[in-house]
Amino acid sequence: MLVVSEWQQIQIRYYIARFGKDRSYQSPHLYIDRSSLMLEAIGPAAIPYLASAYKCESRSDIRLSIILTLWGIGDLGASTTIIEALSDPDEDVREEAALIAGKLQICEARFDLRELANDNNERIRATAYYSLGEIGDEDDLLLLQQGMNDDDSRAAAEARKGYSRAKKRIVR
Repeated sequence: MLVVSEWQQIQIRYYIARFGKDRSYQSPHLYIDRSSLMLEAIGPAAIPYLASAYKCESRSDIRLSIILTLWGIGDLGASTTIIEALSDPDEDVREEAALIAGKLQICEARFDLRELANDNNERIRATAYYSLGEIGDEDDLLLLQQGMNDDDSRAAAEARKGYSRAKKRIVR
């Protein structure tokens, strides 16, 4: 269990409150939220506060920032919030959560990723196939194989690559 000093608590709460307000350019096409960078620097101690903020936040852009910050922290302590975000009403949040679940190897997300493989949004399906390729088990091979026939070419390609990665990993 992480011990968070009172000063760290103040910093964490401040930066969460500043989400979306302190934007700076990293390049002409990519905004980096300074609050996100500061919370990533604080590390795993910020996870419970970010999880609480995610549950209370109504704005999808802020929920997305929270999910991306959790990815930046890179700790599996964020798994519960990432899994919760897989059923977020906003498509961008669901897509990023699906990607993060695969990147962070959150195996508990497999059930939700299987659900997302049937989503109406082709980007979400493609990302779900990608992540199932990263963390999927033998049970997921059939779904990935079926995904190779997806109407969307990108989703079908991700299903093919995911099937190949999962098969190699499972055979070992």
